[in-house]
Amino acid sequence: MALPPPTSREVLHRNPYGAGDPRHADQGDAVLEALLCGTDAEGFAGDRVLMGRARAALAADTRFGAATVGEAYRLRSADRVEVLYLRVEANPRPVPGLPGRHEVGLVHAVEVTRTDALAFRTSPCWRRAGGRGWVLFDPGDGAPVERTAGREALQAAQDASLSRGLALEVEAFAAAAAFGARRVVVADALRATSLPRSVRERAGAALAAVAPLCDVVVALADVAGAADREEGETYARAAGRLLARGAAVVAAAAASSS
Repeated sequence: MALPPPTSREVLHRNPYGAGDPRHADQGDAVLEALLCGTDAEGFAGDRVLMGRARAALAADTRFGAATVGEAYRLRSADRVEVLYLRVEANPRPVPGLPGRHEVGLVHAVEVTRTDALAFRTSPCWRRAGGRGWVLFDPGDGAPVERTAGREALQAAQDASLSRGLALEVEAFAAAAAFGARRVVVADALRATSLPRSVRERAGAALAAVAPLCDVVVALADVAGAADREEGETYARAAGRLLARGAAVVAAAAASSS
């Protein structure tokens, strides 16, 4: 008897049109609705409320403004539901310190912890316009909120997550501008990510032994874009850490060359 085909543990709805395309905004709304219809059907109507509130909060914040949807994603278990919100204004755009243009935004996630509490995570995200690479900046674990804590506690935790994500985005832009053009030993920089050797070798294959940090970040982001969504996220976060820790990576390269 043939076994049934395996079911992916992920549900992914991706906007087929890039930011700036006239079809992007409407398709993004459809992508989000497709995800939320799924969570509604599973009995998790709260995700619709929380994601709508996040979008409204970003629109009201002068650091972000009106948003479209680039991607909507969840684990099939609904232990994590997340939406990539992209800025409407000036998107895609150059990121000083990195080559090319990127769709810039925030990934806002609602997560279920191991103790069945809720937590929020808001991660700055840069997707390469016209390409497959992406860079994700991890803000760390959000403070867990017990399900019985009430609406005000949930809203406070969500607001804190969004604010942290926006502040981290400022830090990420500053790190890219300050260290993106600085030259590093490619193998050493990739080793600092703690990724498996096979992944590091894939990222460094097309690079010289010494290269600008931005080239290493872009190469790792490209590996992330070529992988399945869940695996690729690990590499995208590693690319973000590499850039965020640019000062230490560049200092290590200077020390090794002296």
